[in-house]
Amino acid sequence: MKRYNFEVYYDPTKTTSGQRFFKNLYWNLKGCIENNNCRKKVVLCNVSVPIAKLIRAKIAGQKIIIRIDGLYYDKLSNSFLSRFIFPLKYFLKLGIYFPMWHDHFAFIANFIDQNYTAFIRILFADHLIYQSIWSRDVHQRYFPNKTYTVITNGGEFKHDISNVYKKDKSRIKIAIIYNDWKYSKRIVELIYWVLWVNKNTNNNILLHIYGYTGKIPVKSSKKLLSLIKETENIITYPKFTEFDKDLSESLAKCDLYLTFSNRDPCPNVVVESMSHGLPIVAFDSGGVKDIVKDAGILLKDKDTDKFYYSYRFDNDFTKINNKVVIDAVLQVKSNIITYRNKVKYRFQNSLDIKLISKQYLEVIKKYL
Repeated sequence: MKRYNFEVYYDPTKTTSGQRFFKNLYWNLKGCIENNNCRKKVVLCNVSVPIAKLIRAKIAGQKIIIRIDGLYYDKLSNSFLSRFIFPLKYFLKLGIYFPMWHDHFAFIANFIDQNYTAFIRILFADHLIYQSIWSRDVHQRYFPNKTYTVITNGGEFKHDISNVYKKDKSRIKIAIIYNDWKYSKRIVELIYWVLWVNKNTNNNILLHIYGYTGKIPVKSSKKLLSLIKETENIITYPKFTEFDKDLSESLAKCDLYLTFSNRDPCPNVVVESMSHGLPIVAFDSGGVKDIVKDAGILLKDKDTDKFYYSYRFDNDFTKINNKVVIDAVLQVKSNIITYRNKVKYRFQNSLDIKLISKQYLEVIKKYL
């Protein structure tokens, strides 16, 4: 295998789903890196890379390629502005009082609140890698002159594990991977949807919650904890950093993965679920369509015409139509073999980590 003069900055202490992808990418690219102690010409890193590392890379004359996660773009609201101190809070509130100025003040608020750290890192970059077309469209208004490539996340299709699936006509086994810190993942609404289906229809849904922490997202009712604990149709699995054999087999036995997540640039949990053979039912929001294509059903979403959006501090999401969602789930379940074959095809042609790694390597080679 030919080796090249580059390095990948990878932090093994990070344990999020996105970092699981970056770890997999790192190990797939490692065999292509020259095995010497010479200074590397190019460094590939995630946007969470320490700024000090980027400064050292610039001083050393390295070319920097940064993989971009999502920036924040919250619409101004009283809930959002409560994060700011006086008098800044009232200065930013002018964007609410004068709608024609809203976007300017919203940019300032989001920059001060969260975005400044990502902006600083991106300014160091010679090339950006966006995880989806949607992510590119969001970020380009800020960095129109940065060269970029769009590359989705990928994974390793688990051929041996995916074969454990057996269709159960008596119930629908749905999987979700839990996230307790982002309200926009809409985990709470998904759980209430499952309870509604089991109570009001003739369908029997068994919900598998993977990575459950016992915590709930901000603004959620504490009643949710007792519902999860006491509902017999909900099975929880503890937080994990990697998929071991038992966890993988459990996930692969589910019928499908369901998510109501809003504006996620590239939800890696969707890739991980598909790597276990699961088709997807989701809202057509953010970058999910770049992953799923026809390997599931994407429901219509309203988040196409507004840049600033209330998704962290206020609920500006598409209302859940319970019937539309269950109809989509039933359609996937009734055509499960067809959809599972489509999932496998997506990996063979696009999502396999080896194919994704080759795309990253082609970008790196341009700067050597």
